[in-house]
Amino acid sequence: MVRFVLVVSLIAIGVPADAYVHFSAGFGGSKWGADPTAGTPAVVTWGFMPDGTTVEPAFELDPWGFPGQTGFSGTSDLSSLRERIDVTQGHGAGAFDAALERAFATWSEAANIIFVGPVTDPGLPFPAAGATTPDIRIGAFLPAEGHSFNNVGAVGFGPPGFGPDPLAGDVLFNLAANFDIVAGAEDVTPLPAFTNDLEGLFLHELGHAAIGLGHPSWDGETPDQRVMYVGDYENAEAPFCCQTINRELHPDDMAGAWYAYGIRGDFNGDGIVDAADYTVWRDGVGDEHVAGDYTPWAAHYGAVRPTDPGAYAIPEPSALLIVMAALIPLPFQGRA
Repeated sequence: MVRFVLVVSLIAIGVPADAYVHFSAGFGGSKWGADPTAGTPAVVTWGFMPDGTTVEPAFELDPWGFPGQTGFSGTSDLSSLRERIDVTQGHGAGAFDAALERAFATWSEAANIIFVGPVTDPGLPFPAAGATTPDIRIGAFLPAEGHSFNNVGAVGFGPPGFGPDPLAGDVLFNLAANFDIVAGAEDVTPLPAFTNDLEGLFLHELGHAAIGLGHPSWDGETPDQRVMYVGDYENAEAPFCCQTINRELHPDDMAGAWYAYGIRGDFNGDGIVDAADYTVWRDGVGDEHVAGDYTPWAAHYGAVRPTDPGAYAIPEPSALLIVMAALIPLPFQGRA
């Protein structure tokens, strides 16, 4: 069986490969938060679509490849995926939810984005008008027969500014794919064939849905351990992705998150983590906002927030999804 990766069509035009690429490069502001300005913090809610949540019949996951088709079969059934992880694979009660919560924490430990959840989802159809609570809605659907959704473990949709609000931020798992919480070492332990590591996959999809990151070109590292890297099919020398456990952010992934929301530990908001921020932290100990932030300040000391979202152009006239451009066959599991 051959899996595929759905590749976002972010095409570099006359520039070297970027270490990260943010959707703002083609769409202006594309982030969560009351302030759409890059570098400002955000609070984002998340929650689970109730089992039985339907899909709007007019929605098209892949309007270029499969016009007139939603891409999904049936209704959302997260309970079955949760049971597969917790019970069938023996990881224990709460293991599915804990893996997702660790992925949220990984991004929030890097950048000034706070996730609040799980928040109750009222169960409106995906992505119906007004279906904006919580901000990030998480569901799990079977793919329609023959549709490109068959070929990835999950899809994630960019923040407001990249797509319409009812769609923005949602993450949908493919119930036909194989998932596990793979035991082993970061960047070392290989993933079993045709298996998506749940935490690593969700971390990648949050890079789209929460942070607004696209898929970067190969930047010369082999293997390439950037969470957002899915391969570079314009470069014959580029390595494949997703072959080992990958649950930690590469410096390039963090730079993209810093561009969007600012650096966790930059308490005075000047774009640099330095001794001046320590003074702010020290004077504010006991304040809810800074009391627990010494560790990220120390971890990010010397970091400078990037100001360039990435020199990429998006050629589609109406590119609302992060998963539209090309189907590239690869002999392993895929992420979009």
